[in-house]
Amino acid sequence: MRRFILWLLVLILIVVVVGPLALIGVSLQAEPILPPGAALSPAEAARSRELVKRARAAARDTVGVAEVTASRQELEGLIAAGARVFPSLRGRVQLQPDGMTARLAFQPPGLSRLGWVNAEARLAPSQGGLDVQAIRLGGLDLPPGAVLAVARLGLDLATAEDVGTLLLSSVQEVRMAPGRLTIAADTGGAGDDSLFARAVGGLREAAGLTGGEAARAHYDAMAAAAADGRLPASGSAAPWLRFALDGAAEAGASGDLAARAEVRAALLALAAHCGDRSAIETVAGALAPEGRVKSACEGTSLGGRPDLRKHFTLSAAFAAAGGSAVSFGLGEVKELVDAGRAGGSGFSFDDIAADRAGIAFAQQAMEAGRGGLAWMSGQLTSERAAMPSIAGLPSFMPEAEFERRFGSVADERYRAQLNGIDARIAALPLHSR
Repeated sequence: MRRFILWLLVLILIVVVVGPLALIGVSLQAEPILPPGAALSPAEAARSRELVKRARAAARDTVGVAEVTASRQELEGLIAAGARVFPSLRGRVQLQPDGMTARLAFQPPGLSRLGWVNAEARLAPSQGGLDVQAIRLGGLDLPPGAVLAVARLGLDLATAEDVGTLLLSSVQEVRMAPGRLTIAADTGGAGDDSLFARAVGGLREAAGLTGGEAARAHYDAMAAAAADGRLPASGSAAPWLRFALDGAAEAGASGDLAARAEVRAALLALAAHCGDRSAIETVAGALAPEGRVKSACEGTSLGGRPDLRKHFTLSAAFAAAGGSAVSFGLGEVKELVDAGRAGGSGFSFDDIAADRAGIAFAQQAMEAGRGGLAWMSGQLTSERAAMPSIAGLPSFMPEAEFERRFGSVADERYRAQLNGIDARIAALPLHSR
């Protein structure tokens, strides 16, 4: 029996860890199979947002089988949006009635000097689930059935929800037309039983992004402090930022490693109060007691504006949970969406300033250690220590104006504007140490 368990553990290790790493290792190539794509435009960002909204609504709100249709432009816009979060990502999609071919290239995070992972897959129309006809990784042609089986098993082992089986078995039909793809999937029930809720919950758990008891404890402490008047319900949100730092320093008193974990938990709780609780709980799981709707922090502001408070705290939380590049990429895509969709508020560098200030706040807090957290808290006598001036920053620009003045997010004029914002942040008291 012990020998059986040992071999089972070895098999799991090979499937989940060694196998994927070995495949990536042998498939690394010196050059990508795709040239750099054009920078994400506001129109593409808006299209990718609409695709995500349709897919989420279908998976979350439909009981039974739901269909989602995507155009080639929407799929490539989604890849381009992903490239703002993971800069090395490149992708192309071809859609014909007889099949879809997808090609991707990316550099593994932290291993960019080793080369590129190049992947290509072909998907055929089917009335009986997914029919993957070919998979190529680097210079290797892989058996599609075996790859899907390993992917299914790996996801199942990594998640309590058996996400691999859940996702692959949910697909009922795949239809294709020139430039269009339609997938019909069984979404399960509604609410917590929906395909969306179960898949997101399982993937969140596998990625280690759950908020946990620590984040819930910080959330409850902030709620209690607001209830008894120690945290304001109006005016500046700076006391909320200071409370998060103090709470992380106190809870992480055992050492710098503990303090780092508590900073992450405290910033998730802060963003649930002062940013967007729904967005944070999608990433980190439930933090607020059931039935609690509004936080006192919603009446506060940064730079005199509630929306800048939301940008700052959400960016800080996402930076603590996923890294600064991920956090800024999400904020940047949001601004492009605002510029590209009808009735949007336009691209705003004042929002970008709040995003980057929140990221800088999180970066410093994550590296500060317990003593550094106390120093940061002492500097936060006013929000001017952490939030830069937004005076003169171009904002509320529709797509045409943004492109006329800044070209694209790959343009030197755009980069110069970001550098100017970063200079304002670097000059703040909180970052003078």
